Amino acid sequence: MRYPVSNFNRDIFADNSGFRSVHAHTLPGRTRDIHEWMGWTWPRFHNAPLLESPEHHHPTHYHATRPSIFNQIFEPLENDPAEIIKHSDKWIVKLRSPAFKNNSGVKVQVRGGKLVVCAQSSRESPRAFEGNSFEYTTVLPRGFKASKITAKHKGDTMEITTQAAIYTEPGDPQAVVRVVERNLPDVPGSNQVLVRMLAAPVNPSDLNQIEGTYPVKGTFDKLTTSTDTIYAAVGGNEGVGEVIGVGDGVHGLQVGDWVVPQRAGQFGTWCTHTMANASSLSAVPADWRSGLDPLDVACLKVNPCTAYRLLKDFAALNPGDYVIQNGANSGVGRAVIQLARYWGIRTVNVVRERPQLDQLHQELISLGADIVVSDKQLATDDVKQQLKSLDAPVRLGFNCVGGRATLQMTKFISAGGTLVSYGGMSRQPVTMPTSLLLFKDISACGFWMNRWYNQSFTSSRLEDEKHQMWREILGLIQQKKFVTQPLVTSNWHSLMDIGKAQEAVSGAVTWGAGSKHAFEFTQ
Repeated sequence: MRYPVSNFNRDIFADNSGFRSVHAHTLPGRTRDIHEWMGWTWPRFHNAPLLESPEHHHPTHYHATRPSIFNQIFEPLENDPAEIIKHSDKWIVKLRSPAFKNNSGVKVQVRGGKLVVCAQSSRESPRAFEGNSFEYTTVLPRGFKASKITAKHKGDTMEITTQAAIYTEPGDPQAVVRVVERNLPDVPGSNQVLVRMLAAPVNPSDLNQIEGTYPVKGTFDKLTTSTDTIYAAVGGNEGVGEVIGVGDGVHGLQVGDWVVPQRAGQFGTWCTHTMANASSLSAVPADWRSGLDPLDVACLKVNPCTAYRLLKDFAALNPGDYVIQNGANSGVGRAVIQLARYWGIRTVNVVRERPQLDQLHQELISLGADIVVSDKQLATDDVKQQLKSLDAPVRLGFNCVGGRATLQMTKFISAGGTLVSYGGMSRQPVTMPTSLLLFKDISACGFWMNRWYNQSFTSSRLEDEKHQMWREILGLIQQKKFVTQPLVTSNWHSLMDIGKAQEAVSGAVTWGAGSKHAFEFTQ
């Protein structure tokens, strides 16, 4: 969209009659030059139009009243990075450009449904009043919400430059995952939603997916980066984002909603922004998440929900019954401890032998664990006798390790009980002696949270159970009765240097990290 130069003398300072624009007729009729003249970058150009007024009248604000859309006027010169931050009822815009005095922030405020941008000139000239504020009023585009964007003008639209951790082929996450800048349109398609990511964890399944060993594969699409177009997938399957734009055909989602991916593999969550189909997102109602940290919601769908289903779906547990589990200090293990305590179920928790065992023992006890032992202690006579003399049955066993340690744990499941495997971190098979099958009637099965979610999309009963599960877990977090597992968080700023972003991602996507990592995305 272009505006004829002849209109400027009449419109730009219509409410400041003492002013007139000079040399306006010399301004080239290109949109870029017009934008540069509107107080953003014009001091750089000696041949740009300057401003004059009668000597007796020196107002400090110029008002540009011509309506436009935000992305047409907001164009930092030479792709200077820009940042928009929501603060109360104001937006604060920061630009790095010599066009602004001391490179200070540019203030933006919403007035009557319009966006007012104020900038200070740093140009020292007898014909340009140093320190004057230039205000520009522009109509807000539909669905616009404050977020960091680096604007690059492209015809009549604008693209926002974001960052994402991508891989172009399966392999070792340390070797194949790299951070790139990619361009997204600022206006979603009819059935699309523009999402600013808030937080995303790094799960073992995410690393398996990158390696190519996970049943759900990453979605490989054409991605336009700052340098070229590549065929790649964005890492990560779990996270939470905020809707900042919706397409005309979208129903049930609106700007400001917090959303999570419906299924693994539909789109990657390790990115500052994403454009997703509305059908691939589930909204988290505001009252469910009120007062919660984005990380609590980002980590909801996998570990806490796996623990919830393990305790609900495989036995009719009564208060006082026991369950036994290995990997008790994992995300699922900690969730099992807390949910079991809330429902009156007792837990026997097995962890790997380690130097800081006493510290971990106390940590799990504080979460609500009843018995905590190491895998080595599980083989001792004292622990064997303790577990054989429990005053209630061990109805369920939960396995995420496999191998010999799982066999050892299974022996303590009571007759008629069930071993449920939901992981296999040791990559060793689960084996059971015939005696457990014949004489104790122990059964064994598996559980995969992703399969349960897929089934919920075709079952109204499971869909209702899913919402009840999310609401209950988030409610427990709100009541301080449930805590998300400890996380090592990496702050991923939208304006972060690409090298620093790569360093943060590389430190998180390694099996040897020692702790669970997560990304917190800031503007």
